[in-house]
Amino acid sequence: MLPLGDAGADAPERGAGITPSAPARRGPGGLLVPTDRASDLRVIVSCASAPGAAPRLAELWLNDLPLGALALGAELHEVALLAPAAAWQRLNRLEFRSGSDGADPWLVLDRVRFEPPAGP
Repeated sequence: MLPLGDAGADAPERGAGITPSAPARRGPGGLLVPTDRASDLRVIVSCASAPGAAPRLAELWLNDLPLGALALGAELHEVALLAPAAAWQRLNRLEFRSGSDGADPWLVLDRVRFEPPAGP
């Protein structure tokens, strides 16, 4: 599990293709996300399948609650899923699961951001 934070000067420039600042994931992976208060949030993930890996579906989980599916293809794209207020804790596990046996890299993660849901 990696803490969520700023990648700093070593981060790849956005839009420069698939150039992850860390190796592609093998097996399940995720981020630790601290929060000050619980509220409904959209989790927006920019991701793709690892170079050479077949397209696949992955799942995004928050503290053992499935949020939904991510379709991983060759190109980076954004997927937005709703994380309900009841799922958030002080320190949160945001996990990416693919059903992969961990033998091959399967995920390139460009960025994750959090936004309030769209208005009524």
